[in-house]
Amino acid sequence: MQKNFQLSTFNSQLPMHFLSIDLGATSGRTVLATFDGQRIDLREFTRFETPQLPLNGHIFWDLPHLYNEILRALRQVKAEGITLQSIGIDTWGCDFAFFDRQGQLLGLPHCYRDPHTDGAMERYFADRLSQQEVYDRTGIQFMPFNSLFQLDTLRRANSVALKNADKILFIPDALIYMLTGEAVCEYTVASTSQMLNPRTGDLDTTLLRSLGLSRDRFGRLVQPGEQVGTLTPQVQEATGLTAIPVIAVASHDTASAVAAVPAQDERFAYLSCGTWSLLGVESPTPIITADSFAHNFTNEGGLDHTTRFLKNITGLWIYEQCRKEWSAAGTAANTPPTQPEATGISEAAGISEAAGISEAAGISEAAGISEAAGISEAAGISGGPVPCTVAGGSSAGSVQPAIPSDVNALNALCLQSTCQSLIVPDDPRFAHPASMTAAIREYLTETGQALPQTPADYVRVIFRSLAARYKEVIAMLRQLTPVDIQRLHVIGGGSRNQYLMQFTADSTGLPVIAGPQEGTALGNALVQLRARGHATTLAALRAIAANSVELITYMP
Repeated sequence: MQKNFQLSTFNSQLPMHFLSIDLGATSGRTVLATFDGQRIDLREFTRFETPQLPLNGHIFWDLPHLYNEILRALRQVKAEGITLQSIGIDTWGCDFAFFDRQGQLLGLPHCYRDPHTDGAMERYFADRLSQQEVYDRTGIQFMPFNSLFQLDTLRRANSVALKNADKILFIPDALIYMLTGEAVCEYTVASTSQMLNPRTGDLDTTLLRSLGLSRDRFGRLVQPGEQVGTLTPQVQEATGLTAIPVIAVASHDTASAVAAVPAQDERFAYLSCGTWSLLGVESPTPIITADSFAHNFTNEGGLDHTTRFLKNITGLWIYEQCRKEWSAAGTAANTPPTQPEATGISEAAGISEAAGISEAAGISEAAGISEAAGISEAAGISGGPVPCTVAGGSSAGSVQPAIPSDVNALNALCLQSTCQSLIVPDDPRFAHPASMTAAIREYLTETGQALPQTPADYVRVIFRSLAARYKEVIAMLRQLTPVDIQRLHVIGGGSRNQYLMQFTADSTGLPVIAGPQEGTALGNALVQLRARGHATTLAALRAIAANSVELITYMP
């Protein structure tokens, strides 16, 4: 922690309070951020579900519920007598809501998990624009639930809400509209839509025309840190508060998290590590080339007109699904359950649902899979599928102690195994299998590697495989960008996993700086702080971030 960081610009207004509204696809929360002139302290204020509503063959978001939860948090602010400087909202990407000319919500927003976009990309490329042209215009990787394909799907279905919509607003922009009456299109969340052209810095008119839409049906484009408006008189009356400013922060949650990376210079890569892993660098300009297209890299908006040039990697999702199987079994069986619980996608460990959006569909990424195919050979693994052994030379088939219920103790089991087998985390079979342990064994059998027999083996295989994949992606980043990567900053829940962090340091050969865990809420608050006229550079914001968290460095 940087104990001596000073900012001379602050005055008697301190401490300053900001409300970070941080919404994920399974739960949301409001966080009170308090700045004392040197550091920001975070206190979780409220927490609530973000329900997905299955209805008539579709899946929707309950946007009015989220709005009411925000009002509940604002009433609590009033009850506690807290004076807020401002409010900021970040959420996942891609999804949007429709509003009519009177500002009324037209129906419920579709959830990106709605199956109505199955096959949407193929339909669009067949009779709208080519895949190459779309990538050239946006630099965004292809997922069927990108806003471009969602809107095309609704148009083909003759959506009444789309036809009657006066405004089409991404989820954080929609909530800002409901609070302030101001319709905006924040840059970082718009960049996830596959409709924003990073070269022009605005929604691409050719892509909009392919959807039969005009630019004026979206809000005015704003950059992170712009004050959009204040709470409407109706919201003031409902909460007892005054006309508090509402700031467009880096509204895409991963963009907020990256803003909080406590880097001292530009020679770093970042890893947003949770259920899904986003590994990339900051670039002053978009990188849209034949190689970036072939390697399936994406260009998303960041703070100060930067580009988050990154690759999405299946992350601790694999571990979480194995843990669910073991928990359901309730015993330390030496073989995977024969009838494991079929589990859905969980974001519980993840920093960013937007990261989950990038991979949750299980899209086969041929380029990424082929890049990672050499993992087993690189590790010197050969021979047929034989059992792994545990540390100390005991038989993998011997009776093992009960599986720890504590996640940290379960993580530590990796030290009890000597298993050298590796998987490719991005292999499509790991996207949503009925049994994750069975999928791992299937992959290892096909590739002629030793089979895990105990939870210790599985945990070691997963952690080492993720670390190996991080090494490969860093090598690609060095090839595709001019960034001189000297260290890896890890943010999000996975940064607490000391074993994964050490494996990552050993695999990449880089110092790994772990923290902050609560990067999204911190980044949200930092942008609000800057909007109030303080810490006006990205470097100054990151100095405050470094001063606000305890960082742990893992050396290779």
